[in-house]
Amino acid sequence: MRKFLSLIVMAIAFAIQLPAQTTVTVGNENSSTSDYGPIHSNWEKSFSEVIYLASELQPGVITSISYQYAAESPLNDPSPIIYMAEVSRSSFASPTDYVTNNLTQVYSGAAVTYNQGWVTITLTTPFTYTGSGNLLVGYLSNRSGYTYGLYFTQTATSDYMMVMNYRDGTDISASNPGDGHNDRYMKRPNTRFTFDPMPEGFCYPAAGAIAQDVLADQATIVWSRTDPSTAAFGLDYKLSSEEEWTTASTSITDTFYTLAGLNSLTNYDVRVYTICSSNNSEYTTTSFFTNPTEDDCLSIPFSESFDDSENMTTWVTTASGSNRWYIGTAENCGTDEEGNPIAGGSLYVSSDNGTSASYNHGTTNIYAYAYLSLQENTRYGLQFDWKGGNDISGTRIYDYLKVYLVPADYEFPSNTSPEDMYALSDRLG
Repeated sequence: MRKFLSLIVMAIAFAIQLPAQTTVTVGNENSSTSDYGPIHSNWEKSFSEVIYLASELQPGVITSISYQYAAESPLNDPSPIIYMAEVSRSSFASPTDYVTNNLTQVYSGAAVTYNQGWVTITLTTPFTYTGSGNLLVGYLSNRSGYTYGLYFTQTATSDYMMVMNYRDGTDISASNPGDGHNDRYMKRPNTRFTFDPMPEGFCYPAAGAIAQDVLADQATIVWSRTDPSTAAFGLDYKLSSEEEWTTASTSITDTFYTLAGLNSLTNYDVRVYTICSSNNSEYTTTSFFTNPTEDDCLSIPFSESFDDSENMTTWVTTASGSNRWYIGTAENCGTDEEGNPIAGGSLYVSSDNGTSASYNHGTTNIYAYAYLSLQENTRYGLQFDWKGGNDISGTRIYDYLKVYLVPADYEFPSNTSPEDMYALSDRLG
């Protein structure tokens, strides 16, 4: 009898120690909305990325993912590949704003057949989700045929939280979705995640590091605790152009730290981590650009001929692909009093390293800018000479120059134009 009781006690103790799985559902299971995504069944190939907020999930090891399939006819995906990543973003800025770096492949192998209702995919590589950022799930489907109108149940979102590339013919790569159709959506497929608890002693990273109160010589880095028991954090920083990190502190007890003694108009990278007894946590990173000083601003009144490229330190340019602003002599805008060209240079766009004033067509924005220090209750004027080739279809100017006046900390969009409220000119085509 005693032996039998001992066996029962041992079995109960063993059962108590088993980790408890939890399931989290994102989306309204009773939603009447259905659409393509994560697979676009009307095309042979598709790649979707969907964002799930940290507030909708929980930290843990994700072992499976499930989608709610709406169609009565089955959908077979012979070789899907699923990726996951923990990201700071909460939406997609454009239909081509894909995350292509630091994606972890979590499923690849057996075919998946979707039948009406919830369909579960057990991950071949479980994903450790720390909760310090939002979760991005990429779903790659390269099929040999299409099946029109096979939808997944979806729930509307308040922002663009899904993007999708789809096409026939050539397979899609998650690292470069490339050509084809691209869309973004204010809805997501209803999704379930199965979580195992974190391993014992897991060191939770900091969450949501951002730079605030950025000045010319300092910036305050702010983050939050993922684990309430966290006692100390470390913070490193470096110039974005360099590899070597500098440790600012390894004993920060607050959830903020001010970096001082910085250089103006400089890109910096920062990484924050939790200090634990056994090993430190993964890094939570952010970047920022310091503001200009008065010495970095153009003196007013200001005049520039763009004749001397060696002394153009006050102008900053950005590039997109091979297209970039250059200061040189491939194109001349200088004229004498009678309007005749004279020797000199200009600021122009070139795709051949400034050799000629010509560029590659495409949906890109490139900027040339300088900083101004403007006083209140003062009237200013701007005058410049420009010229451009015609590229007009009907009444629409596809390629154009436009001038803006924006705040010093403005982030220039790469796939859309700045807001019209900042425009000083119309489209100059």
